Amino acid sequence: MTKDEIKIKSEEGEIFDRKQIALAIRNSTFNDELRCSSD
Repeated sequence: MTKDEIKIKSEEGEIFDRKQIALAIRNSTFNDELRCSSD
């Protein structure tokens, strides 16, 4: 594997991680809003 390939792989991983984190944050805030409105 060349250094360029490793760089691309790690960048893809970081992008994937950011998407997962963004989804998790969105889901948790969405759930909090649902909980607050149902109280």
